[in-house]
Amino acid sequence: MNCILFRPWPETIHSQEQTESIKEYEIEDEDQLADKLILEGVAVGDKIGNGKVYRIFTLDGRDGSADEIDFKEGDVLVTEMTDPDWEPLMKKASAIITEKGGRTCHAAIVAREIGVPAIVGAAHATTLLENGQDITVSCAEGNVGKVYQGKIKYKLHETAYTEFPKTKTPVLMNIGSPELAFQYRKIPNAGVGLAREEFIINNYIKVHPLALLKHKTLNDPALSVAIADLIKGYESEEAFFINKLAQGIGKIGAAFYPNRVITRLSDFKTNEYFNLLGGNHFEPGKKIQ
Repeated sequence: MNCILFRPWPETIHSQEQTESIKEYEIEDEDQLADKLILEGVAVGDKIGNGKVYRIFTLDGRDGSADEIDFKEGDVLVTEMTDPDWEPLMKKASAIITEKGGRTCHAAIVAREIGVPAIVGAAHATTLLENGQDITVSCAEGNVGKVYQGKIKYKLHETAYTEFPKTKTPVLMNIGSPELAFQYRKIPNAGVGLAREEFIINNYIKVHPLALLKHKTLNDPALSVAIADLIKGYESEEAFFINKLAQGIGKIGAAFYPNRVITRLSDFKTNEYFNLLGGNHFEPGKKIQ
């Protein structure tokens, strides 16, 4: 595979923004937690969020679960597991809870990048939690994420990035989402040590490369319709993939200019390829958990 190295033009609008701060969350009074713990799981991030439970089992509503159209900004998304199709809902949620998965599952990766508190591997979450129920999701108490009944009071401490001490060792960041590159560039850094191409493909392109090339021969009309909708405005399936990948890498490069950005070529595991649109035609096994 050939690689192209380039230096992007500096991005000026975002560079004029005022420096922001890092936020730290702390339970205000631990006595208020008595008898309110509902369930536990693996904590993703270190934030606290609260809102009303909204359970969704599939995105088509055919199983009788709530329709995702009614999901409101600030609701807590509760489901078995997620994949790239769920990301619009995840970005609206105040917190995310999944029954399955670990620290490297899709829900954990996306929640970490969009800055939403999440608890994964929370067994029986969809049966223990009811739609409309007010809960608090806490990832601020260590590796174990906790779900509490009601809205728990907490404190938010903010530290300006300008107050961070300078380090002797250059700090390089890991970036996987072009959409969040300008947000993360505000943290003091010396550039990007790892821009994950597989995450750019997963979160930005969202379709299996071979499905783009061969979908017309797969006898899968629904797949062809989905791909046709995805590539609107592009000359061809190949042009869509090449341009979207270049845009994703370029966006990360522009965000961190003039510091260097090191991009790693795709090294997907086959189960991650399976999660992409059309991946089931080319990859064995089941969706990653």
